[in-house]
Amino acid sequence: MTLFGTFGIIFVFVLNMLSKIHILTVSHKELPLDKVTDYAVAHHNEEQLRDHLKTLKERNNVEELFYLSTCNRVLYLFVTGSEVDRHILQSFFGPADLAPVQYYTGAEAVFYLFQVASSIHSMVLGEREIITQLRTAYEQQKDWDLPGDTIRLLVQQTVRAAKKVYRSTKIGEKPVSVVSLAVKTLLEFKINSNTPIILVGAGSTNQLVVRHLTKKGFNKISVYNRTIKKAKSLGENLIGKTGSLEDLIDHDEDFGCVIACTGAHRPVVTKEIAEKISKGNIGKKIWIDLGLPSDIDAEIHTQFADRVINLKALQGLAKANLSIRAKEIKTANLLLEEALHEFRKLMHQRLIEKAFEKIPSEIKDIKEKAITEVFKKDLASLDVQTQDVISRMMNYMEKKCISVPMKVAREVSI
Repeated sequence: MTLFGTFGIIFVFVLNMLSKIHILTVSHKELPLDKVTDYAVAHHNEEQLRDHLKTLKERNNVEELFYLSTCNRVLYLFVTGSEVDRHILQSFFGPADLAPVQYYTGAEAVFYLFQVASSIHSMVLGEREIITQLRTAYEQQKDWDLPGDTIRLLVQQTVRAAKKVYRSTKIGEKPVSVVSLAVKTLLEFKINSNTPIILVGAGSTNQLVVRHLTKKGFNKISVYNRTIKKAKSLGENLIGKTGSLEDLIDHDEDFGCVIACTGAHRPVVTKEIAEKISKGNIGKKIWIDLGLPSDIDAEIHTQFADRVINLKALQGLAKANLSIRAKEIKTANLLLEEALHEFRKLMHQRLIEKAFEKIPSEIKDIKEKAITEVFKKDLASLDVQTQDVISRMMNYMEKKCISVPMKVAREVSI
C-alpha cells in the first residue's frame, strides 16, 4: 500500500473516531434548576465519585469517560464504538426520567461541547466560570485514568476555542448580573474603597454584593439582618458593625452608601431611619435598592432619584447588555466551526503519529538484523576501517529512513 493510500485510510479513521465521541446531558434548558441535581452522581467525597465513574466506564465498555456537573448542568462525555442505547442511559442516570436527557454524537457532540465551554448554553450568556469548571473536572479525572487521548485532545481544543470566543467577541464584555451592575454603578459615583458601606440584609444577593465589593477593595462594611447570627456570619471578615434590622436606626458611624436587599414586604429603610443614620444628609449618600418589593422608602426614590440605584433600572440595563451579548452568538459559532475543523486536523495528525510511531524501532531492528545476521560474515571479512565506514553509513541511512516518511506525514496531514 502507498503512503497516500495509508493517509486515505487514516482520514476514514478520523471520521470513525469522531463517530465514537458521545455526549449525554441534561441542563437548565430541559429542567428546573432544582431538578437538574437529580441527574448528578450522588457522592459524599472524591473517592465515591471516582469509584462510581470507574464502575460506569467498565460496566458500559467505555474506552474513555469524562463527567461534568455544575449547578445547572450534568454532562457525560465518553468514547465508545458500541451503540448508545437505553441501557447506557439508565446506567448513567439511574432511576431519573430519561425524557429530558439530550444526546449528541460525532461532530455534533464536539461542537456542542465547544458551545458549552463558550457559555452559549449557560444560564448567563458570557459567564466564563464554565471553562474553569471544565478544566478542574478534567484534571481531577485524568488522575483517575478516566479520559484518554481523544478526550485529552478534545478538552484542550475546547478550552482554546472558548478562550478565542471570549477574546474575539463581545460575548462576555457587558455585565448582565444585577449585583455586578449595582457595584459598577456605585463605582461610577467615584466612591473611595475606604468609604464605609451599610448592608441591609444578609441573603444570597447581599452575599454576592460582599464578594464583588471586597474584590474592589471595600471591607468597611456593616451588616444588619433580620437574624443577628446571619449578619455576624456575613460580616465575619469585614470591618464594621453587625446587628438586627431593629438595630439599624441606631447606626451612628459615618457611611457613604446603603445597599438593601431583604425578603420584607414593605420598605426596611424608611425615611425616618434614613434621616437619622445620615444625620439629615440623605441627598449626600448613595442608596442601592435591590429588594423586590422595594426595601428603601419610595419617598427617597422620588426625592433623591439621582442618588438612588434601583432594581428596575438595573434589570433593564442587564437585559440590554444580554441582548448585546446575544448578538455575538453568530460570530462565536463561526469561530467554533473553525475550531471543529482544527479538531479534525488534530485527530488526523494524532492518528498519523500513532500509525508512524513504530517506524523508528522497526528500522532500527532491520539495521541490527542486517549487521548481526544477514551480512555478519561479509562484514567480518572486512578490515576495521571499512567496517567503520559501513557502520556510519548504516546509521546515516537509519536516520534518513526515519525522518523522510515522518516529514512527508506531517506535510500531508497539514
